[in-house]
Amino acid sequence: FEYHGAVTVGENDPRKRRERRWLRWARARRVADVVEALASFLSEAKSEGCLWGLQAGSWREMAPRHLDETRVASAREAGRLTALVGAGSPETRDGRTFVPLAEADADVAWVLELADPSVADAHADDWPHLAAALVRCAKLEELERLSIVDPVTGLFNARHLSAVLQREVARCKRFGGSLCLLFVDLDRFKEVNDQ
Repeated sequence: FEYHGAVTVGENDPRKRRERRWLRWARARRVADVVEALASFLSEAKSEGCLWGLQAGSWREMAPRHLDETRVASAREAGRLTALVGAGSPETRDGRTFVPLAEADADVAWVLELADPSVADAHADDWPHLAAALVRCAKLEELERLSIVDPVTGLFNARHLSAVLQREVARCKRFGGSLCLLFVDLDRFKEVNDQ
């Protein structure tokens, strides 16, 4: 710990914990990393909740409650979540608090559903940092996806093929296995593709 005059700043200092939390969110490279950090934060706060994400036009429950399976919001839930993002302020319904997490120009949005309403108020400074991390990670993931997918066909491109081949060759060398590669050329496929 560090000693600052009469104030001792150590591991359990709330300001330091908050700064570490913000830094962890800022360093995340994937939405899943932010969600994992959010889960540990909620655990520290002795609360539970889930994160709803609007992606590809539908609301999906991202976590932390259901890391393995994703639940799509019903039409009624989706309408309520969309209205919350538009309103921009937390709302409490049926004993649960919903905190909208979105930026003005974001193509994606999130709503954090909390079981304990006091957590929403006590950590109001955290939500803009969480929203910024989620938006940034979603944009990074989309850029990564666009770099390996052909925009016309939606199929993987040569860059992805090269990366996969390198990974598989390295795996074969490491485990002493063999690798088989099959290329297929279809005659007159252009006619089918042009239809």
